[in-house]
Amino acid sequence: TLAIVADIEAELGKPVVSIPSRSLSTDWLGGYQESLAALAGQLALPERPRRQNAVAIVGLLHDRNEADCRGNVDELVRLLRGLDLDPVSVWLSGGTVAELAAAAGASTIVSLPYGRKAAKTLAERVGARLVEAELPFGLPATERFVRQVAEACDRVRRGERLIDAELSAVVPALEWLGPFLFQEKRFGFIGDPYLRPGFCETIGLVGAKRGPMAKLAD
Repeated sequence: TLAIVADIEAELGKPVVSIPSRSLSTDWLGGYQESLAALAGQLALPERPRRQNAVAIVGLLHDRNEADCRGNVDELVRLLRGLDLDPVSVWLSGGTVAELAAAAGASTIVSLPYGRKAAKTLAERVGARLVEAELPFGLPATERFVRQVAEACDRVRRGERLIDAELSAVVPALEWLGPFLFQEKRFGFIGDPYLRPGFCETIGLVGAKRGPMAKLAD
């Protein structure tokens, strides 16, 4: 397989990655995981020194290059910069191969649920610290995400200041909207397993209830 990949790369002049086919033993989430893992194991990485404050995020779901997915990338980048960290690479972000390869200069790899295997592989390849964080979906989960990264990168106080600033900007609007739009209403959820915990926490936070149909499709 590697010989075939090398021949194709020489012919096309573009990076080529061999992704194992397991369509009968997994689902689309598994396919996404395996695609990222293949990239992490096979992508050519440049020789460059690791910078202390450089961070790569591996395992973000970027299933289409549209505004909502680009917004997720922007928010993660903004949070890391709020910790005085330099987000050098996000897997995936809809960017270029060069942007993926920039992870070679990261001293910390932040692993998100959609790419745990890839993050571990990449951290081992570049010799970076691995931080297995939860998906920052919803306010409580985002607080925990910031604290996990801040603690790992020795920025605990900065992390608490960032959390206070963000909550001060968001909570007043929720306090006004909650009683009118969400309180005592019942919600159901159908979706992937990584979003379900944040959804359940969020509806509880705004005073809503989880209905009997609220479950994930495995």
